[in-house]
Amino acid sequence: MPGADARVGIGKQLFAEMNPRCTVCHSLEGKGNPKGPLDDVGSRFEAEGIKQWLRTPSEMAKKHGRDRKPAMVPYPELTDEELDALAAYLVTLKKA
Repeated sequence: MPGADARVGIGKQLFAEMNPRCTVCHSLEGKGNPKGPLDDVGSRFEAEGIKQWLRTPSEMAKKHGRDRKPAMVPYPELTDEELDALAAYLVTLKKA
């Protein structure tokens, strides 16, 4: 398994490759849908929480009282390694 820095880099690349799927509902650095900003997601969730959002978004939405339309869809096609890398990248996103 790659080290932490490598996972972050892989996750950042994976996020870029998954677009525009992510940015239909989310924005990052001013690009994408401003209703779902991810610029500070690392301040709100730890890696495990982010992984849960990606695997079981309906359960997480219910848990956090979110009722956004359209609802986030799960990403079952992500391997465990991809999910870890994506979460490692997203957890680094914090506003200064």
